[in-house]
Amino acid sequence: SDRGAQVAARAAVTKRSALLVGTTALSPETLSMLRDAARSVPVMVAPNTSLGVAVTRRLVAEAARLLGSEFDIEIVERHHRHKLDAPSGTAKALAESLDGAGRPISPERIHAQRLGDVIGEHTVTFAGPGEVIEIRHAATSRDLFARGALRLSSWLVHRPAGWHTVEEWISELKHSHGPGGFA
Repeated sequence: SDRGAQVAARAAVTKRSALLVGTTALSPETLSMLRDAARSVPVMVAPNTSLGVAVTRRLVAEAARLLGSEFDIEIVERHHRHKLDAPSGTAKALAESLDGAGRPISPERIHAQRLGDVIGEHTVTFAGPGEVIEIRHAATSRDLFARGALRLSSWLVHRPAGWHTVEEWISELKHSHGPGGFA
């Protein structure tokens, strides 16, 4: 929530500690407050703390670059019936990855389903002449988000003050000996 992120930002600055925020749909006021905090401490806003989602974002961007405009792209995300935001922050992050690869996707090409007790599934479909490629991530346990938050926090605490991204972390993974981000 905005209130929780604002309280956390004040505490991080006071305690001079790194700040990882996993809340999505933050207000412009809260984002401004977090950017201010990033002047004195390392800050990351992560719409999803899953290592698999971070890799999926990279794969989606690479596929968009390689396939070009001949392929249509759609995102379908599925979550439990009680999830309030639609589309999810992760679906929006996947759309940002496509945009960064030069393939912006319009909002009507992002589909949200709210069904049963589904933890979270995201599928990006590329459909071109005579072929279809799907890149899919499915959360099978909520534990993965806690593990990801611990990995990100362990990495973030060693960064200088500033605004950091999951993409920055994932880029450094290829130079390390594992998902913790350390050699």
